[in-house]
Amino acid sequence: MADVLKFPEAYGRLLASGKKKLSAKEYLAAKKDFLQAYELSMNFESCRLVVVAMRELGEVEDALTFMEDHLDEFLSNHEGIETYGRLLLLNQKYLSVHRLLKNDPSQKNLQQALDQIERAQVWLDHATIYEKEKQLCQMAHSQKPIDKKAWQNLTTGVSLVDFKKICERVLADVANPFLAPKIFEELVRDGATGTIDFKKERIDLAKLQVLQGMPAFKTALMTLENEACDPQVLDLAKVELTGHFALLYPILPDQAEAKQWARSYLLEFGALFGTKTKAATLINYPEIQEKKAKLRQIYQEI
Repeated sequence: MADVLKFPEAYGRLLASGKKKLSAKEYLAAKKDFLQAYELSMNFESCRLVVVAMRELGEVEDALTFMEDHLDEFLSNHEGIETYGRLLLLNQKYLSVHRLLKNDPSQKNLQQALDQIERAQVWLDHATIYEKEKQLCQMAHSQKPIDKKAWQNLTTGVSLVDFKKICERVLADVANPFLAPKIFEELVRDGATGTIDFKKERIDLAKLQVLQGMPAFKTALMTLENEACDPQVLDLAKVELTGHFALLYPILPDQAEAKQWARSYLLEFGALFGTKTKAATLINYPEIQEKKAKLRQIYQEI
């Protein structure tokens, strides 16, 4: 607020002028005033008013971009969440709205709007769904990490139900080691339910958590924290374990084996720094090392 204190009259005058023009539906002029006010003080209130004007002008992409610096403040109250959610709907980011609603089920109006839009999609032709499945298949047969823009394009304009169906079909024959974790993380974050068969296992999406919440991952990290004797070894072990478990997700070792995985990193990196580790505690060390070698190879081939 330091800047606005230097120009309190100008700031207040611009806000008042912009609000008056907003009421008169002079949206372009209102936006100009609000932007000038924002230059004097880049606070949440002036940002919110710029977003309101942009939304009325149909500048959805610009409004979403403009919100980013104050997004936490928008997401801290009911009205801000609804504003953000409705802009996402206008931008066809239906999966992102599902994610919002998972974190705040009290948004009944937003839920109704999303339901209405997704029901309407049932009457659309299958060209869009076919194109989305084609995009996902291209990713499935690549060996590269998922491009952010390509993923945003894939997840735009598709309902959660249709996205899950597409993913189920593609997961039956996926060669890209980076894709399955990305798919399951997206489905979990968006609140998808039901089951998906993957690698001869049936994954219950309602019970699945993102990687950071998986018991095996948390157990492995805790083991590293408790048993590492050297901070350098700990840092290296954390980085590699996280990268490897990210590729194994959603099918991770059980919690007992996760401890062995953690100790295997301590043993390896400890040897590099001359730190002693009791290898006798590693029951299936050779098998774990073999799996780690395959995971390392994936990253080396990027």
